[in-house]
Amino acid sequence: MLPAGNGEYFYVGSTSGEQPMELISWLEGQDLAVSARGSGDQAISIGHSTADSGSYSTMAAAAAILGVGIDGYEVVQTFSGEAAKAGHHATRHPEKAIKGASLTLKFATTEADQLVLILVGGQSTGMLALSGIDATSLQNATYGTPGSDVLASAAAYTAQLPVGSHKAKLRSKMYAPNAGTSLGAVAYVLAPAPAPAVIGVAPSSGAEAGGTAVTITGTNLDGATAVDFGATSATSFKVDSPTTIEAVSPSGSGVADVTVTTERGTSATSAGDQFCYMPPPAVTSVSPNNGPQTGGTAVTITGQDFSGATAVSFGATGASSFKIASPTTIEAVSPSGSSGVDVTVSTPYGTSATSPADQFNYVPPPSVTGVSPNNGPEGGGTAVTISGNNLSGVTSVRFGSASAQSFKVNSPTSIEAVSPGGRGTVDVTVSGLYGASTANSGDHFTYNLPPESIQIGWSSTHPTWIWMTLTGFAPGSYPYWCDFGSGGDQEFTLYESVTPETRDNGKTCYDTIPGDTVWVTIGSVRSNTIVVP
Repeated sequence: MLPAGNGEYFYVGSTSGEQPMELISWLEGQDLAVSARGSGDQAISIGHSTADSGSYSTMAAAAAILGVGIDGYEVVQTFSGEAAKAGHHATRHPEKAIKGASLTLKFATTEADQLVLILVGGQSTGMLALSGIDATSLQNATYGTPGSDVLASAAAYTAQLPVGSHKAKLRSKMYAPNAGTSLGAVAYVLAPAPAPAVIGVAPSSGAEAGGTAVTITGTNLDGATAVDFGATSATSFKVDSPTTIEAVSPSGSGVADVTVTTERGTSATSAGDQFCYMPPPAVTSVSPNNGPQTGGTAVTITGQDFSGATAVSFGATGASSFKIASPTTIEAVSPSGSSGVDVTVSTPYGTSATSPADQFNYVPPPSVTGVSPNNGPEGGGTAVTISGNNLSGVTSVRFGSASAQSFKVNSPTSIEAVSPGGRGTVDVTVSGLYGASTANSGDHFTYNLPPESIQIGWSSTHPTWIWMTLTGFAPGSYPYWCDFGSGGDQEFTLYESVTPETRDNGKTCYDTIPGDTVWVTIGSVRSNTIVVP
């Protein structure tokens, strides 16, 4: 098959008159054939290897090409010509030989390694004869009935000629009677096709693992039998045109020359064919390497080849955010998570391999499981041992809403603290870098009330009124008995939890008889006795 190119073809008509020469292009792999067309027109054309419209078929150029090994050549020049001779009918017997049409085809060769292929078609010409050059005949045949309008002739010749101008004379060997003869010929000057050349590779870089879709541009890429990235064959490739190949890179490293091989040779290496294998990123450290399970830890990731990073992951979860500070540093914010994970970085060239150096540990929040002792005086000062888990890094200990007077972390499971002042039962909670403990029944601490007592005296604002100081009584309503001259049963409500509590009791308990004694009783608790002045 001829390589892709363009040239001229023509056909002469036995019944429809002579037709002009035309230009035509062809693709690689199409047959160049001499064949009969339509109602008897002879043609040298492209794409005909079988009968067309019922007319005669002659030889396909593929046969000629196979015969001379033309693969690896390209058409550099095309020469053509045509001739005809009117018919002649004999008037005597035996028939007198009458020469048919003749044609002189002029062409030139410019290089010693050029090859000439001559294809000839004729109408009513009979066998054809070639003279003027030293050529090899590949085919010389006639088809049809001598003397008829549809007698077809075809011939093919090859020649290796010295550099210069040449004349090839073709003549018909038909003898009268005949209906007229017509000849057409094309001389193709072929030269060894150059080896392929690669002038560009896009993209010019890809992952070391391979799999990058690469477009290779160049010249004479048609017929490629191999595409190599350095010493390794492309995973796959497809020839789009003589100037373009689509290939998939194999795995590799460093810089590789992309070469294309055809039957005409292998492309020479150049700066334009280079493909750079880019390594995947690598993580060498993570600081800090731990954080709370709720996420939000600012982490500095160090390593290599971080440029163009498209993702940072903590295990299977993407970082809340990240910023490429340099090719060796990324600043990221951890997402929420649990247990230990590998921190990986992804770029267009792959994802970092996991290693102990990239691990980030999610630390659960602290928890309090016990408080001993679990009670103490309202004034505070009780030395308390707090038991729990993940207590390392605790920065605060609270009894209810009040901070401990002091505390010391003994171990991940134990803290020593001193209770502040308080009342009632409260939760002892701890907090730190990894969060705060959740209140539960095991962290309760109860402030003990002092012994119940009542102290009374005369009011400074109302000399006949008494005041009471209550100690150890919990908030609530208490009926009490005020004993004095006329006596009386009263109701007193203790509204506040502060102890001791002092109240002016208003007019509900008073005495104006000098020398009388007064005291107050709440339940079984009796106050001191005072005397009316």
